[in-house]
Amino acid sequence: MKSVNQLNHQAKQALAMPCSTSTTATGPINDHTITQVNQVFGQMQLIFGRKYTSRFGSDNEVKATKRMWARAFMQEQISDQQITFAISRIIKSKIEWPPELPQFLTLCDDPTIYGLPDKDAARQQIIDRNGKHRFKQNFVWLHDVVEVVYHRIGDYTKQAASSFDKHFNKAWETAVTEYKTGTLPPVLQALPAPKLPAISDSHSVPVNKKCRIHQRIEALIQAAKENR
Repeated sequence: MKSVNQLNHQAKQALAMPCSTSTTATGPINDHTITQVNQVFGQMQLIFGRKYTSRFGSDNEVKATKRMWARAFMQEQISDQQITFAISRIIKSKIEWPPELPQFLTLCDDPTIYGLPDKDAARQQIIDRNGKHRFKQNFVWLHDVVEVVYHRIGDYTKQAASSFDKHFNKAWETAVTEYKTGTLPPVLQALPAPKLPAISDSHSVPVNKKCRIHQRIEALIQAAKENR
């Protein structure tokens, strides 16, 4: 069994190699990700002590584990803020064993870090917008992310809760990722209603021959004239 000091040294050096030779499925491991992973593993060793060091049986296992975490950090675009939040949650929750990679990523998943509303609050607002607030004018969304999700899956509020939750969870995750990466699309504003001709013998607004609505109204006017 290796000593704590030996494993601590391994934890600091496991990813310390040139990026050109250290690659992941998403490309080379950048220096910032190397620093992030080393810091996380170092902090977990301080928090869990022997429970942490005893999980690794060899140098190769330490390196392989850290490279897997680095790939995940790059893929999920984990920020320093998320890592700080996850470590604080580990301490506050007083969990007894070091989290595995999926658990740690879940601990990082807190949209409020980025000023986003609580997920449950966002879900309820989307439901209310198609429910008790469907006729409310000057409706104010909690955040642009919520409005984007609403436009993508709002119609599913009419389906069973399980179906809506499935679509909401997927759309929420996508929109949050887009917001974090600066790729959230702007919400397209509704086009103003076209000016329609008055239904009378003398039109107050010229008929637009290319507008289907105008064409339909013109046909109705003509039919009304013929039936007089």
